[in-house]
Amino acid sequence: LSPATIGGKMMIVRALVGNLTLIVTDPSGFPTEALLAGEVLDFCPMVPMQLKHLLKYAPNDFKLVKTILIGGSPLSSDLEKALQEVHQRCFVGFGMTETVSHIAIRKLGTPHYSALEGVSFHIENDQLMITDSLLSIENLKTTDIVRLIDTQTFEWLGRADFAINSGGIKIHPEQIEKELSQLISGPFFIAGEPDDTFGEICIIVLDERRIVPPLDIIQTFCKKRFGPYTFPKKAYHLRIVYTPEGTKINRLETLQQLGMK
Repeated sequence: LSPATIGGKMMIVRALVGNLTLIVTDPSGFPTEALLAGEVLDFCPMVPMQLKHLLKYAPNDFKLVKTILIGGSPLSSDLEKALQEVHQRCFVGFGMTETVSHIAIRKLGTPHYSALEGVSFHIENDQLMITDSLLSIENLKTTDIVRLIDTQTFEWLGRADFAINSGGIKIHPEQIEKELSQLISGPFFIAGEPDDTFGEICIIVLDERRIVPPLDIIQTFCKKRFGPYTFPKKAYHLRIVYTPEGTKINRLETLQQLGMK
């Protein structure tokens, strides 16, 4: 099953367990179009693309939804700031296939994810470990690098399989990508390239179909926010590949075009 299919089935399960009225619609950039005039939803999941469309074309529709759960693809810094100005109950979910559904949520405006009922966390080699008493999950090891605040709270830093070790400096691409989304409007990502001197160097992969800032502008932007060592040393322009669902960048297949894995 694809993540989108699993997500749809979980909405059905939530409605059955909570005895909720479930409104089913065709996929759309404007999910609120399916509502009757003046009807208010208690809860609605949305992806960043839908939220961007609503902000631009129908900002008044936000008052039709009491609580919004965001997922499906990364949320940029600009979009997160804009959402905080129009809605006070927007949350980002944290979960994985192995946990069936979300095990933590983060309210916009804070970097910290808070555990849902029955869930606790600890870390092993900086990686998140999950225990969920309700789902009988014990010490599930993830590839997520986190800063543990306590057994119910963490700050997400990135994925261990994406982390870059450049001359002993650990670089988490997702942190750089979130900040750079303020500067670059098109799809892009940060990755590591093998290097004889540093082991790896930080690079940026940009979609060849978009107009983007030159590398020196990108480097200056990163240096101001992350210091003198955390910035992409090279830029590659090529056609970025997406996952089958079309919502996330397929980093591996895109890097294979450069002869990297």
